Amino acid sequence: MNARFLPGGRFAYHHARGRLASDCRIRELSKRGIFPAAAHFLDFGYGQGYAQAHPRRLVAGRPDHLCNWLDHTLTFSRSHRTKYRRRPHMNDLTIFLVGSALLVWFSRKALRHTKSHGFYRFFAWEAILAQLLLNHEPWGTQPLSPHQITAQVLQLLSLLLVALGLLGLLLRGKADKQRTDPALYGFEKTTALVSSGIYKYIRHPMYSSLLALGWAGYFQEPSLLGTAISLFASYCLLRTAKAEEQECLAYFGTQYAEYRQRTRMFIPYVI
Repeated sequence: MNARFLPGGRFAYHHARGRLASDCRIRELSKRGIFPAAAHFLDFGYGQGYAQAHPRRLVAGRPDHLCNWLDHTLTFSRSHRTKYRRRPHMNDLTIFLVGSALLVWFSRKALRHTKSHGFYRFFAWEAILAQLLLNHEPWGTQPLSPHQITAQVLQLLSLLLVALGLLGLLLRGKADKQRTDPALYGFEKTTALVSSGIYKYIRHPMYSSLLALGWAGYFQEPSLLGTAISLFASYCLLRTAKAEEQECLAYFGTQYAEYRQRTRMFIPYVI
C-alpha cells in the first residue's frame, strides 16, 4: 500500500509509511474501508481537520456507533491538552486535605513556635503539595519539551540534594536528644557543625532540594497559578532558612557565623 507514494519522493514515502503503520486512527480507518480508494485527502496533522468537519460524510452509510467512535478518536489529540487545565476534582482535594493533615501532625511541635524554622517550613510543604497536585496529570506527557526537560533535571537534582544533605547530617552532625529545642526533630538536634561534603558549598541542601522539587512541579505545565504557588513556596523556604540560621547562631555562636561567611544559602557561589 505504501508503494503508491514512491513517485512522490523519499519524504512522501517514509511519511506515509510511518503514518499508515504507526497512527492507530489512520490504520483503523483504513482497515474499516472508510476512506474511498480513489479519494484524495489533505493531511491536517492527524487528519482530524477533515474528519471533524465532515465526520458523517466519511462514514456515510455506516452505523451511528461508528460515527461516534470516529468523533471520539479523532478529537482526542485536540482535547488531551485542555483537560489538564480543568479545575481540581474531588480526588485532588481529598489528597490535599489528607496530605495537609499529615503535615500538620508532622509539624505539630514547630507550629507551636511561630519563630522556629519548622513553622515556615510547614507552609512551604503545603505549597509544594499544592503545586504537585496542580500539575500531576500532565507530568511526563511531553518528555522532550523544553519545560519538561527542565522539570526532569530539577527532579533529579532534588533527589541528589536531599540524599547528600541528610547523609551529611546523619554521619557528621552527632545528633543528641539532650539538645533542648522542642521544635527540632531528632536528626536536627546536631551538636557538631557540619561543614564538609555538600555543606562545604551550601548551608541548606535539603531546602534547596525542596526548591528544586517545587519548581520541577511547576515546569511540568507552567501557568499563572503555578507561578504564584512556586513563588510562595520559595518565599517560605527563604524564611525557613533564615530562621534556622538564627537558631544555629544561637547554638554554635561564632563558629557558625564564620561558616556562614564562606558559604551560600541554596546555590553554590550564587545565593
